[in-house]
Amino acid sequence: MTLSEIVPPAVDPRIGHWLRRLRRAADRAELGLPPGPRSKGTWLTQVEVARLAGCTPRAYQLVEQGARVPGPRLAEGIVRALRLDPDQQAYLNNLLNPVAEPPTLVDRAVLQRLVDSSTAPAMVFDRYWTVVVVNAAMAPVSAFVVPGASLGAWLFSRVGRTVVGWERETEEFVARYRLTQAAYPAAGLTDPVMERLCRVSERARLLWAGSPAVAADPVGKRWQVRTSAGELKTFEVTIAQLASYAPGLRLAFCLPVPNRPG
Repeated sequence: MTLSEIVPPAVDPRIGHWLRRLRRAADRAELGLPPGPRSKGTWLTQVEVARLAGCTPRAYQLVEQGARVPGPRLAEGIVRALRLDPDQQAYLNNLLNPVAEPPTLVDRAVLQRLVDSSTAPAMVFDRYWTVVVVNAAMAPVSAFVVPGASLGAWLFSRVGRTVVGWERETEEFVARYRLTQAAYPAAGLTDPVMERLCRVSERARLLWAGSPAVAADPVGKRWQVRTSAGELKTFEVTIAQLASYAPGLRLAFCLPVPNRPG
């Protein structure tokens, strides 16, 4: 094999893009570094990250430029330099080790039987947060949650603003969505679902473009929604991964919590 026949490994452009945003969002003081040049504010420079990571400035620069895939040692150095938390480490690991694309066809009958076996409101949604199946108990919870509905579109809509703590919930949605998508190959920095959300929601655009945050799905969480009549509805949401069936699928149970009197 000649050098001209050697094809370098494809570099996921999200790696360098995310690391650059993360570097610029890092706090020098928290990393024990002195104040930088006034023109740079609190940003870390590529040279400083390289020093903390134990690599040459050029090696790290190539990673941010999307011209190099960091090997295990360099990746560990980057984790150490930027003090990545477990979710951030999972995101970087997903980008470096993407899984195969999930099958485009899923056996909806099997999923339907799964949710129908529960008396609690239940649904299955995919990696794009699109509802795949729901059971009959879900209808009284929300008329919106039907097969084919986009949970992201609902959250960023006018109706979605009825969620208590809407700003926090939208931040969490984008962070969770970003981490989920990192597990799959991408041709570029664009994402079909987020592109649509960003066109209709300024909030979605600002979060997707401005924040490098990532977060794993919680096992359970509490949702509160205020109805048009002013009534506060509370739900305990439990989420389970269905990766053994098909990558990216999640099963969610939404248990109504009775309001306390008074």
